Amino acid sequence: MLKATKGHIAISAKQLARDETMSFISDSHSGVVETRTHVVSHVQQLVQAQVQVEKGQYSGTFKHEFMCSAPGDKEVTRVRGIAILSDGRIVVADYKNRSLKLFNSELRFETVKYIKEDPRGMATSANDFVVVTIADKKEIRIYKFEKNKIRTHKTIKVVDKPYSIACDKDHFAVELGEGDDGTIRIYDQNIREMCVIPGNTRSFGQFTGNTLRLALDYTKQVIFVADVVKESVHCVDFHGGLIWTVNVRSPRGIVFHNSILFVASNDAHRINQMNAIDGLVYALLDEDNRIKRPRYIAYNANLRKLAVEIDSNHIKLYSITK
Repeated sequence: MLKATKGHIAISAKQLARDETMSFISDSHSGVVETRTHVVSHVQQLVQAQVQVEKGQYSGTFKHEFMCSAPGDKEVTRVRGIAILSDGRIVVADYKNRSLKLFNSELRFETVKYIKEDPRGMATSANDFVVVTIADKKEIRIYKFEKNKIRTHKTIKVVDKPYSIACDKDHFAVELGEGDDGTIRIYDQNIREMCVIPGNTRSFGQFTGNTLRLALDYTKQVIFVADVVKESVHCVDFHGGLIWTVNVRSPRGIVFHNSILFVASNDAHRINQMNAIDGLVYALLDEDNRIKRPRYIAYNANLRKLAVEIDSNHIKLYSITK
């Protein structure tokens, strides 16, 4: 069995023995929605989880930083999401000023779009579309960024208030609702619902609209949940089964890339890297790399850039290498 390194605790993953999850499959031609119930009765092998102090697959180097304020701001910026576009431009969702801010590849302010409501989550899809959740309107909005313009590409109504959102392979995992009504829902590239994971009988977090962050591996059909309340990261399959759970101090931001998770640990002033298969945790960045109380993060694999929110209105950029 794995042993804990000094100052960390090795834990066993928690496992759900039985699960009932409703998924909804729509027929676009007939308009009929078919409801299916999946029952998982087998118990997968428990996974041992361990926190390591050694370095993992990736390393990071500080490159730049900038303040994400904009002319006309009435409040100090409160970040609710970051996106890195293919050409290196940075998009920041500002909760306090109810806006999306665009910074060019040289990190200078370019333009702002005021959206009237509070943005609650952000994810990037193909072709530089940025998807934003608007909880108060029960909407998911897709924005297109062209040169120095931000335009609304599409608005989709959803059944409950959407909060955290993650994207992979042009599919989305979205946290919807609060309390016993809270769910995680999977959508395709057209924001058509594929499956629903109810949260009221699960042990992978409390649905409050503020205490979960999501990452998605659509190929393996698993969701990674950063659970602020339980200070853990959970790996959950599309049927709601809990594959593994690992204690991570004050997790805030989480992104997935190529079997690796990057996780912001707020109180520990660290960015960890986690093996998405078994949850093993390794160091990536810490206070020696100018990390201080990180929250939202974003990663662009093609550019090998990691953006980290520091102290609400600062963004720091890191070059990530193997």
